[in-house]
Amino acid sequence: MKVTKMENTNSMEHIFHLKLDDFNYSVKYIVSLMPLLKQYGFTAVLLDLRTNFPYNSIPELKKNSTFSKNDFTGIFNAAENANLAIMVLGISMSHTRRLGNYPGLRKYLEENNPDNLDLTSAQAADFIARAAGDIIALCPKLSLLHIGGDEMLSLGKSAKANAQIIKNGKGRLVASFVNMVSSRLKNIRLGMWSDMLIRHPEAINTLSKKIIIFYWDYWGQGERSPFISIGGGLSDTFVLDRSKISEDQKQLFSWHIARPAQEIPAGHKSLFKKYWNIKNNMADSFPYLKWFRDKGFIVISAYLAYTEKGSILPNTGEKISHIKTFFEKSIKHRAAGVCFCLWTPQWPLLDAMKPAMILSNIILSNPGADHSRLFKKAADSSGLSPVIFKLLLTGVLRFEFSDSLDLFWKESSLNAKLKQITAAGEILHEKKKLVHVINSMQKILKHPSFYRTDMGIRLPVKEMLLKAQLEILLLNENPDLIKIKKIFKLCCCQAAEFKKYLRMIMPEKSADYLYTKRWKIFLKELSGIIVIAGKK
Repeated sequence: MKVTKMENTNSMEHIFHLKLDDFNYSVKYIVSLMPLLKQYGFTAVLLDLRTNFPYNSIPELKKNSTFSKNDFTGIFNAAENANLAIMVLGISMSHTRRLGNYPGLRKYLEENNPDNLDLTSAQAADFIARAAGDIIALCPKLSLLHIGGDEMLSLGKSAKANAQIIKNGKGRLVASFVNMVSSRLKNIRLGMWSDMLIRHPEAINTLSKKIIIFYWDYWGQGERSPFISIGGGLSDTFVLDRSKISEDQKQLFSWHIARPAQEIPAGHKSLFKKYWNIKNNMADSFPYLKWFRDKGFIVISAYLAYTEKGSILPNTGEKISHIKTFFEKSIKHRAAGVCFCLWTPQWPLLDAMKPAMILSNIILSNPGADHSRLFKKAADSSGLSPVIFKLLLTGVLRFEFSDSLDLFWKESSLNAKLKQITAAGEILHEKKKLVHVINSMQKILKHPSFYRTDMGIRLPVKEMLLKAQLEILLLNENPDLIKIKKIFKLCCCQAAEFKKYLRMIMPEKSADYLYTKRWKIFLKELSGIIVIAGKK
């Protein structure tokens, strides 16, 4: 895409989150991305590395990093040359299972719990600080070090942690550990995710005000939402009125772990009453932004520009009210910035996200503008046809075959997904979505300028169309085997093209991993379905 340079017209930082811990793009691709991020309007990049960095003082991780010191020198230089502030998520206190692969590093983990560091341990705080020193040695201009801290749902399995939690609560254990890390890194800004502080708010006043809170809220859908979230994850969500939930979230909230309003904890209800402002089964969206600001913290608002379910193309059209309102409230409550989160590879690849990245920056410059004006300005900036641009972001409703994960966030077979649709009584609704997707993708394919778009957009469009056509055929009572075989052959060709594309933008291991998730398993299962159908 030939993109017109965009300027961030307000004083907030716009951070792009680039996940590189377990899934990598090539160094060449990452380096080429940096000037593009600046061109799109971003002011900073958050490199999510965790264990995937050549830590000089941690031989086990240095040996197994997919990047060398020279690689990172090139990446950091590219970011600096693009005038992007550099932030790094280094050793995280949460999501630590990979550390357990190294016997010498297990001492930093909570006993009986590989999912987080031992928050009772000064040694674990030293470990984060030592790793930070290795990062700073390669990147002296590091703007912020992020230490994670999200989704520590199993915190407290060790006897020592359990005893401290019983005495003081989980919130104080988290705050004390973060303060311990902060005391070791006095000259660097530290960031952490917000959800544990919301879920366990009892010790918020003990947390150092030097800590920058990355407040992630991916689901608020406008000024008011028919649910509240106490943390961030689906299990933290309490539904106030299911009839008012948006199309995207109907699928997401159809799992029972999104709980009824009657189960809202009394303590949270009392503490956050004025921030939630529940009336007529609706609550204020993004309530904890003001809460953290009232507590005196600097806040970064972390948003999601794609729908939570679906992994091929971003349905950003359904997220505009989420993005607009989060930005408006971030400006109102004087947040320091906003962060575009991209959790690849379960969700769209970076090239497919570029239209959403452009649109997000346009919205940040003018969050009060109406949707049509925002789309037009973003399309003009992108160099894409306005028709293609809008369809790319509105024509991709999530359907079962477009998602690498099922309703329960697990990988499941095509047959299992079809059975789930049937068991849930969702066949007609699913077909309605499939017709919308098929029509939208066909319009894009027929547009004269389609074949001038980047390969990273062309391939997902074709993939969406083929998988939607297959699913709608297989949902019929008597599937047309001839049509299915024809589409299967097209899928095989498409898969080969996708594999070539992946090899162009990422190392072989990452390319093979994603090819397997997106196509290899899919084709194998589809072949089995065809064989069984042919015997009937």
